[in-house]
Amino acid sequence: MPWRFLTKSNQSHVSWLMSHHHGLQWNDGMVPCRMAQRLISEAVIGESEAIVYVKGLEKREWLRALSDILNSDDVVIETIDIYYEDIESLENLDATNTFRCGRHSKHCVLENVLKLFKRWTRFQSK
Repeated sequence: MPWRFLTKSNQSHVSWLMSHHHGLQWNDGMVPCRMAQRLISEAVIGESEAIVYVKGLEKREWLRALSDILNSDDVVIETIDIYYEDIESLENLDATNTFRCGRHSKHCVLENVLKLFKRWTRFQSK
């Protein structure tokens, strides 16, 4: 929803949350679906038996609906939770040797991806 459609009261609440709670700006993370589709497709196209891991069923279903390429037999979309039932929440995953993008003080997708990759790598080595 565009900022201009929020009521003054809602804008006030959101401003407080941005400044004092999570540090995310109203438009942070807004990537047009077409761009997300292109970036993800480019990452897996041409790969045989590529596996894309996501955390959570909702993300998996969203990703499946996003692109025909990702629904091909060459690409498998799995939730990391299914394979690794004991995986901690993103907040509790080890953040050692990870970093944030510099724009997000508390909830950074880049940091979350690095945490998940680090945890997944540990699972693979067992």
